[in-house]
Amino acid sequence: MEKEITIKEVKTSKGRLFAYWIITAIVALQVAAGAYFDLTGFPAFSQIAQHLGYPLYLLSILGVLRILALIALLAPRFPRLKEWTYAGLFFEYTVAAASHIAVGDGAKVWIMPLIFAGILIASWYLRPLSRRLA
Repeated sequence: MEKEITIKEVKTSKGRLFAYWIITAIVALQVAAGAYFDLTGFPAFSQIAQHLGYPLYLLSILGVLRILALIALLAPRFPRLKEWTYAGLFFEYTVAAASHIAVGDGAKVWIMPLIFAGILIASWYLRPLSRRLA
């Protein structure tokens, strides 16, 4: 017996999908920008890495990982890979916030990674069934 889909469910489904793509686009743009700045040696990113006590070669590693995360996040299918991608980005954002707190930076510095972690959680929560593990 098949369930009938109501107009309200279709609108909710379309609205949820629209919200997912808008929020995921924000995450994707942030990840892409981070990869670009990491891989080009953008001076502000190098200064932040040094301020946090990280070696500069870490930026190259993070840049490559961000490109891979971007591909995994936007590519169709591969729900398990997407789960790992969301987890990795969540760890990146929370570790960034913790690193800034550890060196004594104020809230105006460490709040942004936490905001992006929240946006990432929203993307994960809103993802369509085709992008979820069974």
